[in-house]
Amino acid sequence: MNYTPNPLRETAAPPQPLRVLLVEDSDLDAGLLLRELERAGFAPDWQRVATAADLQAALAGEPWEVVLSDYSMPGFTGFDALEIVKASSQDLPFILISGTVGEETAVSAMKAGAHDYLLKDQLARLGGAVKRELRDAEVRRARHRAEAAARAAEAETRHQLKLVEAARNTLLRVVEDHQHTEASLWAERNLLRTLVDHLPVCVYVKDKAARKTLVNAMEARFLGVASEAEAVGTDDAAFYPADQAEAMAAIDRRILESGQPELDREEFLTRPDGEPAWVLSSKVPLRDANGKVTGLLGISVDITARKLAEATMRRRLACEHAAADCMSLMVQTTDPAECFPRVLALLRTAVGISRSYIFRNEESPEAGWCMTYSYEDVAEGIAPQLPNPRLQHAPYAEVAPSLLPVLQARQPFARLVQELSDPERALLTAQGVQSVLILPIFCGTRFWGFIGFDDCVTARHWDTDDIKLLQVVADGIGVTLHRQEAEAQLRLQSSALEAAANAIVITDCNGVIQWANPAFTTFTGYTPAEALGRQPGELLKSGQHDDTFYHAMWDTILAGQIWQGEIINRRKDGSLYTEELTITPLKDPSGAITHFIAVKQDVTQRKALEEQFRQSHKMEAIGQLAGGVAHDFNNMLAVIMGNASLVQMGLSPEDQQHALQEISRAGERASNLTRQLLTFSRRQVLQARPLDLNDIVSGMVKMLHRIIGEDITLQTKLLKDGAPVYADPGMIEQVLLNLSVNARDAMLNGGELAISLARVHYEPSASLQPLIQPGEFIRLSVRDTGCGIAPEHLPKIFDPFYTTKDVGKGTGLGLATVHGIVKQHQGWVEVDTHPGTGTTFHVYLPRLADPRQLQAADQEATHVRGGNEKILLVEDEAAVRTLTTRVLKRYGYQVFEAANGLEAISIWQDQHGEVDLLLTDIVMPEGMSGRQLADQLRALNPALQIIYTSGYPGEVAGRGLELREGVNFLKKPFAPLSLAKTVRASLDAVAEAATP
Repeated sequence: MNYTPNPLRETAAPPQPLRVLLVEDSDLDAGLLLRELERAGFAPDWQRVATAADLQAALAGEPWEVVLSDYSMPGFTGFDALEIVKASSQDLPFILISGTVGEETAVSAMKAGAHDYLLKDQLARLGGAVKRELRDAEVRRARHRAEAAARAAEAETRHQLKLVEAARNTLLRVVEDHQHTEASLWAERNLLRTLVDHLPVCVYVKDKAARKTLVNAMEARFLGVASEAEAVGTDDAAFYPADQAEAMAAIDRRILESGQPELDREEFLTRPDGEPAWVLSSKVPLRDANGKVTGLLGISVDITARKLAEATMRRRLACEHAAADCMSLMVQTTDPAECFPRVLALLRTAVGISRSYIFRNEESPEAGWCMTYSYEDVAEGIAPQLPNPRLQHAPYAEVAPSLLPVLQARQPFARLVQELSDPERALLTAQGVQSVLILPIFCGTRFWGFIGFDDCVTARHWDTDDIKLLQVVADGIGVTLHRQEAEAQLRLQSSALEAAANAIVITDCNGVIQWANPAFTTFTGYTPAEALGRQPGELLKSGQHDDTFYHAMWDTILAGQIWQGEIINRRKDGSLYTEELTITPLKDPSGAITHFIAVKQDVTQRKALEEQFRQSHKMEAIGQLAGGVAHDFNNMLAVIMGNASLVQMGLSPEDQQHALQEISRAGERASNLTRQLLTFSRRQVLQARPLDLNDIVSGMVKMLHRIIGEDITLQTKLLKDGAPVYADPGMIEQVLLNLSVNARDAMLNGGELAISLARVHYEPSASLQPLIQPGEFIRLSVRDTGCGIAPEHLPKIFDPFYTTKDVGKGTGLGLATVHGIVKQHQGWVEVDTHPGTGTTFHVYLPRLADPRQLQAADQEATHVRGGNEKILLVEDEAAVRTLTTRVLKRYGYQVFEAANGLEAISIWQDQHGEVDLLLTDIVMPEGMSGRQLADQLRALNPALQIIYTSGYPGEVAGRGLELREGVNFLKKPFAPLSLAKTVRASLDAVAEAATP
């Protein structure tokens, strides 16, 4: 059958109100304490004080339940606060909290009266400590109330005994001083009667036959008669059970026969109304003038209230001791189930009931909440119920429908069985129960089960203080269970973190490492001890990313958002590796960031494999481009050579200028084509910069025409106000190329390829990309009218090597490459496809936050400052050497030309080493490469700046060198502006380094 979730599942208990006084000078630390209290299920109503005067005022003004005090504050200590709290005469739990307190200080605090102490790095214990101290405080208050009641009862008894003693002395004195005159006798009798009738004790006189001859009003009420006269002439048998009456008559006979009084005898009686009573009785013989015993005088004080108070106090003390023992057992145990039988035995004996037990809850898809009888302790002669099959997996709705809502509301269920309705009454009556008390057990916020107490002897009316005390134990069971689960969960989490294959690092809000797991050592070579107290950038920064990259990362996480991306780091041994990094901010209850958690995965090998995949796909595309490239190069060379010939033939200045412009444009087109080919064929890391996607799309149009063929129409739609992004142009060109090739292959019979740009605003609810932050994005859409993608293929289209093309027609690498590049740029890809009608790929890239960066980059590129420094130019190609010299001299530099390394060394010696920068080709004839020349000259002048040039990609021409284009490497052909900018930046770096 289908499972329907029970609506009562995961019922969250309401938070427990708590009035807490914080003695703390730090708002941040106070916030941490309040957060831990809320996690523990409290709803704190709090006040923070930081001085002695404020603490005294707070204690005098409001009632508090607990005091949490910092150990050290400016001009005020936790010990000072403790003395002020003790002087207030309020029995408040006082917990000392500090980040620096040592063992000796903690012991001193406990001796001084603190109830507990915690370190600030162990605040997870705060909730449990507060609950324990609240329970202990309640136990102390209950004991104090019981002791106060006992003292009051004892004082009242002493007062009544004094009255009895005074009355007895008065009566004896009156009897002894009795006057024989009729007038005096009448007056004395009247006085005696008035006195006796108004005494707050029972007074009676019996004759020799033990019959009553006089009773006062109190005795008449005790006997249950309407007037004193009704009791005169009766004996005790008329009012008390036969056994009690005979015992009382035996005492009377003993006094009448011996003439000796019997004083202050405690007697248990069953009153005429059936109620039990305790009396303190004194009886003395009465004599005539000759000393002969004629009767006896009895005085009784009803001490039932005192005896009940004493019994209550004894039971309360026994319950308190039992509760304390139970709490001690549960605190010390590692397995609560082992101590449950002992807990039940202690409580049953202390409370004096017939049966104690624990039920735990279960949940059934069919029956909902169910109870299972799990533990039990019974008194001698009471039938156990633990084997009762009806109480195993029993649905509340069937056996106790009224019990569940009471317990889920955290309320006690105290009832006389005769007051219950079926089925509860029938179930308990069958077990011989007359009175029942059931208390809920909550494990955190989860209703775990309940503890119950059955009285099979009397219809007990449960005392409120007893219920509170037993609820303390029930809460203690819940705390113990929650602690066990939390400790198990912490052990599991700790083990998982320690064993995780991913490196996990926790830093403070300033990025200082506070914890790292063993995988961090495996990744980086740094041990946790070496990493603690340092920032990741100090250890791992590789120099492969510019400041913009790190600023963007910090801007994201300091804004409270998750940052996810790839980063190249350096291990302890100096080797580079690539990792996928996710940084998550951790906030306190006020929303302030307190820590960052970084999860790292080493993807170096995967990136290398992906790069191989990408390289293979690029080469496949280059093969398709070869024919068109040769054709285009011939056309460009024809333009260059033809116009050059015209210039040599002699033209008018106007025609000559036009011919030179045509040569320049053809050269620029050839350079762009070469750059695209090298970009597609070489390996490279992300080299992002501000760029306009309009330029990327426009620059790729001609190449795409050659790739897709004449039977496919190409349309483009650009953004009028620009499409600024921060991206690597070569990689974005690769994305556009791969998507276009896929589109071409989907349109075997021709069709339409549309490339468009749009500006969109992303909201969290509008996408299934949970790690992408809201904001502005540029959407690059590539739409075809081809065959579409079948639904069963969609989940795997971005997997490497997955392809739906025929064998030999595709590698399955194109879309995997697209996905990897876009993800590396903090974006994502969406697919909209319908079999038979076409497919659209939407690539989302974050829009440049400040488009003015594009203008700044353009201005920087067109306005380059020159200089007069000495530059040694080494280039074996005479035409390139001449052109480069002209450009540098145009910017004011002193240029010394050399065709090879030997000439360069000769010039260096002529200039006595006074050269500011070496600009050298890497690959040169005459047996000396540019690198060998640079090493030789730098050995003579370590401060010499070096810029390498080559027509080969950097990773081919300069193996083993760390080349960065635009920094220490220029790829041929290079534009004059690029040359001037790179030279100026290199020389300025020297000047900045020399500035103190």
